[in-house]
Amino acid sequence: MTILDALLFGFMQRALVAGVLVAVAAAVMGTFIILRGMSLLGDSLAHASFGGVALGIFFSVSPFYFALLSAVVGGVIIHILEHRGIVRGDAALGIVLSGGLGLGIIIASAAGGFNINLLSFLFGSILTVTWQDVLLFAILVAVLMVVVVGLYKEYLYLTFDEETAEASGLPAHGLNILFAVLTAVAVVASIKIVGVLLVSALLVVPSAASQHIARSFRQSLGLAVVFALVSTVGGVFLAFLFDWPPGGAIAVVSLSLFAVVVLSERSYHWIMAAPEG
Repeated sequence: MTILDALLFGFMQRALVAGVLVAVAAAVMGTFIILRGMSLLGDSLAHASFGGVALGIFFSVSPFYFALLSAVVGGVIIHILEHRGIVRGDAALGIVLSGGLGLGIIIASAAGGFNINLLSFLFGSILTVTWQDVLLFAILVAVLMVVVVGLYKEYLYLTFDEETAEASGLPAHGLNILFAVLTAVAVVASIKIVGVLLVSALLVVPSAASQHIARSFRQSLGLAVVFALVSTVGGVFLAFLFDWPPGGAIAVVSLSLFAVVVLSERSYHWIMAAPEG
């Protein structure tokens, strides 16, 4: 079975299209998240969404929508806790993470335990996406990209100097809440691809790799998208060819790319710093 043979299967076609859409959204949001010092935001919202997933399964309703709602609520709570000085940012992330996970465990137990549907959200199930899922991802990613592009300068300003941006009259509070909502969208879409436990593989790792070699913010965005696409597409093909769990395969490719980038950068600096002769 070759890579070209794999493309003949409908589930592979759907997985690749869905993976490309989600990878772009995750890489874009991940770049902003890392530069704002909020690398754990994705994991916190992913765990917050777990409560929504369990709630959806309990009521026999699509878990995706409950997960999205839970992640959005979690993101808003994180911002409010930090903005009002109730706790520091890292503490707010921990509160929402543990709260969502704890609630999810209780609801999952009431719903009959950790069934296959629930486990698919924990570890991802990209090979089971439907064209309806692909359409939903396309709509969500399109909306996310329109908002990010439309508010690109504002978010760039907030990312590098939030205090000055707020002092200049920028509605930082509202923009940060919107940012939390956009991140929640990217996180919940990523859950279908890599699962709750491996969200960082798409949201953080590609962006972290890009920032090791990028010379500008735009270049960092572009490289993060490329790394996320390679991780997703490569992971899907590896999962198909070797019968690996797709979420794990995507995470392994993502981390491998990060290792290659870091080692290459270190080797380059070592060679340049070596004395001649």
